[in-house]
Amino acid sequence: MRSTYLLTAQENQVEYEFLTAVRADKISELSENSSFGFWVIDARSDIKQAQELLLLVRQQFVPNVYLRPVVFLISSDTMASSVESMGCDGVFYANGNNEAQRTELISKFELVNQWVDKLPDVFKVSDTDLIFRVLRLIVSRNSEIVPIMTAQSLSGFIYPLLEPIAKQSDSSFFHLLDFLEAQHLISGRFISHCYFCCQCHSAFLNFKEACPQCKSENIESDELIHHFKCAYVAEKSTYQQGGLLVCPKCDKELKHIGVDYDKPSLINHCNQCGLSFQEAHVTTECFNCHTHTEPEGQVSRNIKAYTATAIGKNAAIFGLDALFTKIISSKVSFFPEDQFQKFLDIEIERIKRYKLSESSLGFIKFIDIEKIYLQQGERAEQFFEELSTIFKSILRISDIVTAKNQSVFIIIMTETSTANAKVALERLIQGLSVLLDENLNYTSTIPFITESINSETDFEMLLEKFISNNVS
Repeated sequence: MRSTYLLTAQENQVEYEFLTAVRADKISELSENSSFGFWVIDARSDIKQAQELLLLVRQQFVPNVYLRPVVFLISSDTMASSVESMGCDGVFYANGNNEAQRTELISKFELVNQWVDKLPDVFKVSDTDLIFRVLRLIVSRNSEIVPIMTAQSLSGFIYPLLEPIAKQSDSSFFHLLDFLEAQHLISGRFISHCYFCCQCHSAFLNFKEACPQCKSENIESDELIHHFKCAYVAEKSTYQQGGLLVCPKCDKELKHIGVDYDKPSLINHCNQCGLSFQEAHVTTECFNCHTHTEPEGQVSRNIKAYTATAIGKNAAIFGLDALFTKIISSKVSFFPEDQFQKFLDIEIERIKRYKLSESSLGFIKFIDIEKIYLQQGERAEQFFEELSTIFKSILRISDIVTAKNQSVFIIIMTETSTANAKVALERLIQGLSVLLDENLNYTSTIPFITESINSETDFEMLLEKFISNNVS
């Protein structure tokens, strides 16, 4: 039988003998436990704290922790719907048959746990890429991820299972899903078509009708009445005499709509400037940021439910190749880190032996690639093509490039002094900065250093020092 763990904020007395209490700050100690059944979080008295503990689980990087099912301990049926919308995988009733519930839940989650168990290095690997963690969570559940419409989220929709894995719920999460779909890793099913604020991406918009002349919202509508017999057309108010409708042109009483008269349309009157008009000027105002714009200026988006594709299922197990590194490798000499290390070792030995030239190492701390995925969505591939073109224009065929965690780039610049290497990297960073500023409004400094390659070069030490000095 698989083990079940009660996650607590502090030391708690365990009510159920089949639960092992684990304090939140000790969660990493279970990363190598292979007998997971599910997490249990007590939601009976403090829903907010329960949600925070769920976030703690999902935002871990070790798959053996964040991919495991999470169950909320509740006291009644009335709590079930509210806690399930928070993203838990199920509920455990405090007043139910404990052993029967436990057995049922372990059976329910067995396919999820078997899938997690089979992941390579499930106990040790660190999934730092948000996109990869989202993909793995979708694949592990082997079911359609369906959005819920809610006023509790600024975007108007949430994906309960996926929400806790991200640090915030906003439009960037839609871009993340768009990117996964564009790469054929997930497949979307149409749910709804919605409009969002072009400024803050809020789903809560107020559609207003205004006078086309003075733009005042102080307008009133009246029905137009067409009297069949004399063909007179005017506002309903001009026909009204007490409780009757009487034609002001021929003084005949109108009794039956469709026989004596019809109502062909509406007429609007502006109480500000007096204009009469049929078509009002329509604008929208965001309830959140109060931005005013035409309806066609708002963001239009399809809301979808998602399932993993065969390609996505394979990528979730064996790894998701970084799109940027895949593109850049087609333009410059890009290598995996282990091969890069071999080239560096050869270059160190060559310089040590012949003492005739100088080569340099360049380290660059780039913007998180994840931010580009989130902001660019399906356009990410085109954006990476533009970034790669800048790399190609500055670096030479003989320069060798690798990446660490998709954000730190290291370059071996053969036959290049540190002074010349610095000039080249400054030109590279200038080109990158302009592109990032124009597309992402990203104006932060991109840090870099250059180091001479010699017999004393310690690559791991230099890399660790550079990363430590440039933690974002």
